[in-house]
Amino acid sequence: MILFWNFKKINLFLQDINFTFLKREMMMNSLRKNSMALLLVFAANYLIACDHEDESSDTTKPAVTINDDGTTTNGAEYSAIDDMTFYLDHIKYEVKDDYLEVTGFDKERLSGNAEIFSSIHFKGQNYPVTKIKELAFSHCQAMTSIIIPSGIKSIGEYAFLGCNTLTEVIIPPSVETIYGWAFASCRNLKSVTLSEGLTTIQRGAFIGCI
Repeated sequence: MILFWNFKKINLFLQDINFTFLKREMMMNSLRKNSMALLLVFAANYLIACDHEDESSDTTKPAVTINDDGTTTNGAEYSAIDDMTFYLDHIKYEVKDDYLEVTGFDKERLSGNAEIFSSIHFKGQNYPVTKIKELAFSHCQAMTSIIIPSGIKSIGEYAFLGCNTLTEVIIPPSVETIYGWAFASCRNLKSVTLSEGLTTIQRGAFIGCI
């Protein structure tokens, strides 16, 4: 009787061990499944983040494309002047060797908030906009603000001379030089934000401003 009881107890003990191992195996399988699910979610989020990063870092994509029929991809108003010069939203651009320069504005139509595009696809080629020419916006009396994009490297002499309705300017980090009298006599220019990339501000650049 005692011997039988011992064997029975041993048998129950072995069953408990088997049950314990079975539970442990089930838990491990569950952990493996959950870990795989978490890994898949992490991988999916990582791929999405990489895609967004690639899109945001795509510097070859132009800000606007001018189509052959004169329409634009973002609805900006295009008007041809000649083969190398055109207006886009009433700002004048001129094709140089491999870039565009802002050279003027439509005196009859530019008003309110103006924006210079960072790059333009024109006649089958992408052109970065890198310069604002001297006298480009001189004595523009209807422009209240101007968006200068990253990519502009210099602002020419007298570029914004006498723009009395201009109240605020933000200079992007790409600008290295502001030439003489660039913003002279902008009498209502109350706020100017300069960036670390700026290395040269020539004489009289902001003379006559508040």
